[in-house]
Amino acid sequence: MRGGERGCGLLDGGPQDCGAGSVCRALHGSGRAEGRGSAGALQALVAATLASLSIWLMMAINMSGGVLNIFREPSIWVESLIVAQAVFVYAVIVGLLLSPVSGTAIRLLARP
Repeated sequence: MRGGERGCGLLDGGPQDCGAGSVCRALHGSGRAEGRGSAGALQALVAATLASLSIWLMMAINMSGGVLNIFREPSIWVESLIVAQAVFVYAVIVGLLLSPVSGTAIRLLARP
């Protein structure tokens, strides 16, 4: 660890450092794992947005009884929006908690 940086006590530095130490540094925003979580956080936000929009649409269609009846009752949109918001919040929280891991995987897969 460099001077002034805060670690969590798990494998603080060294070339053999991998796993829990990398995740710890990514969460603290220090060390060589810095920035790895940003790709995972972006992926979490995009996935949560797509998931909540598709859940919102599918719930509205399912509650209305079909695509043609979807615009007859505006309350259906509000009720299905509540479910979609819950899905969005859950997906964002889980995605952000896993963003250091998924960010590292995304960068490894996207490397030329």
